[in-house]
Amino acid sequence: MTDPGRQDITLNTLHEDLTVGFGEMRAGFTDLKATLVAGFRGLASRESSEEMVRLLREGNRLQETRFAQLDVRIREQHLETQQVLHALVEGQRVLVEGQHSLLEGLRALANDIKALIARLDALIRRRGDGSPAP
Repeated sequence: MTDPGRQDITLNTLHEDLTVGFGEMRAGFTDLKATLVAGFRGLASRESSEEMVRLLREGNRLQETRFAQLDVRIREQHLETQQVLHALVEGQRVLVEGQHSLLEGLRALANDIKALIARLDALIRRRGDGSPAP
């Protein structure tokens, strides 16, 4: 190899410099190749990639089946909930009607009691024992 301070370049020195440079470049490419090979070795092979895709598709199919079953179950529960709510509303309607009937009956009973009290009062005032009315 030539001294950087020297100005004379010969065919031989050029050849030596190129040989050394190409040798260093080959060593760099060898390191790069080893690094790439090691990196690609960690990647999945075509067969294992296809197996992963197959497994993912199978998992998706199972999930879709589960979601479909869940959807059916949710719809059934929704229908049952609607039926229960309808029955509850109907029960409340019957209860309110019963309360209204009871209230009307209580009013009629109160009126009957008032009439009975008035009749008793009239009987007492007339005193069926012969004593004079006040």
